[in-house]
Amino acid sequence: MRGQGFCRAFSILLALGLAACAGDGPPDERDRVVTNADGTPITVADFETSYVAFLMATGQNDTPANRYLHLAQRVDASLLADEAARRDYGADSAFQALMERTRRQAVGGRFFETAFLETLPPMDDAEVRRAFVRSKQHVVARHLFYRDQAAAQAAHARLLAGSDFLEEAVLCYDLPAVDSSAGMLGPIRYFQVDDAFAEAAFALDVGEISAPVRSRYGYHIIRAEEKTSTPIVTESEYQYRKEGLASQAALRTRRLEGDRFVRSFMEGLDVQVDAPAVRSLAQAVRRLENRAASASVELDVEPETARPDLRALRSELTPDTPLATYLFEGETVVFTAGDYYFWLPELPFSEATARTAASVGRALRNDALFRAGLERGLDSDPAVADEMAREGRRELTRRIRDTLRAHPPAALPETELRAAFDRSPAARRRRWIADFWIVPFASQSEAEAAQALLASDPSGAARYAGYVWHEEANLDALPEWAATVRQAPLAQVLLARQASGAWALVRVERRRSEPAAAYDDAVRDSLLRAVAPRYNEYRLLQRLHERATVRTDSALFRQMMQLGRE
Repeated sequence: MRGQGFCRAFSILLALGLAACAGDGPPDERDRVVTNADGTPITVADFETSYVAFLMATGQNDTPANRYLHLAQRVDASLLADEAARRDYGADSAFQALMERTRRQAVGGRFFETAFLETLPPMDDAEVRRAFVRSKQHVVARHLFYRDQAAAQAAHARLLAGSDFLEEAVLCYDLPAVDSSAGMLGPIRYFQVDDAFAEAAFALDVGEISAPVRSRYGYHIIRAEEKTSTPIVTESEYQYRKEGLASQAALRTRRLEGDRFVRSFMEGLDVQVDAPAVRSLAQAVRRLENRAASASVELDVEPETARPDLRALRSELTPDTPLATYLFEGETVVFTAGDYYFWLPELPFSEATARTAASVGRALRNDALFRAGLERGLDSDPAVADEMAREGRRELTRRIRDTLRAHPPAALPETELRAAFDRSPAARRRRWIADFWIVPFASQSEAEAAQALLASDPSGAARYAGYVWHEEANLDALPEWAATVRQAPLAQVLLARQASGAWALVRVERRRSEPAAAYDDAVRDSLLRAVAPRYNEYRLLQRLHERATVRTDSALFRQMMQLGRE
């Protein structure tokens, strides 16, 4: 998903999805600790959840290198959070306000879980067994990702009409040519990814394509490339894991059907909106739009967060202005502009400007669910404390990174710039230069007939219509032929088919590779612009790693990668 950053939007269900993988069943291997970063554990579940979100958000592929990189990023983020805490980065009122919002979200989330789960029928044995079987499977998934529902539906219509999935990926990801790795997520687990995504992916047969699926990231069209299962599925293992699986499956059902519960809950509150006040709020928010800056997203990929200038907004519409009322436990609660301002930093600012009434409704739901959670005493639930701890550490990491990047050095040691270049993908990338010819044909049979003749006398290729000779050709400039020419055996007439479906004969006479980039002034200046903002962070992390104790269960991590590729 080239160039598609993920900001933070607390839709009501996402804001309440706090205990997705929690369960009271027997211990699970997902609770095992992969890495302990100076006393802070990173479990299998922690890693898998954030890693899959990283892959889905960036469009990168599942590789051992990416897994090790992501684990290193998690460790770095943890050490930075500890350092920020030592520097009292969480001592100001803004941090306390964030923690209070997190607490209220978590309390409301626990109410949502407990109240909604009580309305669901018990999971029957067949449903739990299905979840058990799927938990033992891996689906190798590929997807097309869209922010816009209409674009996803248009792509799906083209696929149904016969368009090739990889050709659609060229359009979706703005690729220069067909890429066999485009949109590849690799093997995913049933309880590892977004609920709607998992249900759609695991319901597919191999090679089948889903209709557009809405996840918390956007819209996906999924293709199942492979399905693998653990070869031995025993009844004893099912009985041992049954309780925990039933809890996980029920929680998934809760999230998928949660909209129905929220609508019912809100209908019972008899919400009365002050329309003129909301219109005044909408005008004030739109005037504020150009002064709102999106928050940066570092490690944990989340929906859109804006940080508007609330002081300016308060001056336009005073906090005590009533926006709506609702009934709670027989009493009328007034929801004010001040209450809305409290929630606004955690809401999609694009919705606040374009659909202010919906944004007010979202904030009011959060407020009402929090009150309902308090009524049940859920503020003391352990899940609330866990979520506050996680969010607090994420915010500390963001804060210290923002501080370190706010004042980049004007110059860097030449040795470090050169070292950065040597570590960069540009230094490792090579370009291929080749001498080769191509002859296109209208059909496979024509190409095969010509191949039989040219195999013994390749000099006759020039007599065919469409013959093209490429000498000292840079394959970067010929992306449609690059893969074929790189892989073709030398001095042999090869039958090749392009992504468009056209047939051709190719003969490669000579081929060599050379570094694609040299360390020159232009590269140096580019590196300086890229490295300088992160240089202070890099040096601090060097010092933190020198004094930290980081222990990684390498055998467990290697086992995780092997299981992911069964």
